[in-house]
Amino acid sequence: MFRESITVFLSDKNRYFMHGIQQALEIYFHSKNVNVRFTENTFEYRTADIIFLAANPSESTLPHYLYSQAKACCPLVFLIEEERSSTPVANSASRKKFTYISRNKSVEALFEAIERVIFSKAIQNKRNRYDFNNASRFAKFSTREYEVIHYLSLGLPNISISRKLNLSEKTISQHKRNAMRKLNFKRNAELHFWLLCGGLKDVGRHVLM
Repeated sequence: MFRESITVFLSDKNRYFMHGIQQALEIYFHSKNVNVRFTENTFEYRTADIIFLAANPSESTLPHYLYSQAKACCPLVFLIEEERSSTPVANSASRKKFTYISRNKSVEALFEAIERVIFSKAIQNKRNRYDFNNASRFAKFSTREYEVIHYLSLGLPNISISRKLNLSEKTISQHKRNAMRKLNFKRNAELHFWLLCGGLKDVGRHVLM
């Protein structure tokens, strides 16, 4: 029988809690006929289907400069927090973006949260990521297009890229639009998400000289 396979990235300094949550997730996914691979490798957050991350950045094993990227790159993120008595209204909007789980809840409560959120989304997230990878696999950039997208991935603005490549800003924008068209992206947000997830590394093998 075919078994779906997913990768779960874990990042929390509480080793006892991480060991327990890993065992619980193994039980859950096994019951759903899903193979699960766990990783704590810092740079594998880019390819994870699900992330369990300490809600407090200081309690995460990720460096601070990667913490926000991890939250943005993966569409399905669980934030681990201490038991809280109340949630300030000011934080309610930001809290809706993620699913929060408490360290003090039972395994049954964890399963309930997983059942409510993960299984309906995890497989679709993997398929979406597959679509992004396919976009990379079949895109063939010119050398200039690759250079422009590479510098954009480093966070450089168009004016800085134009100076580095000795091209006008208008030409830089055109190369960017051409690359996005080849990736079938219509919005800058799609390009930024793709870059955060490491899409450029696949295009590197398909550069037209």
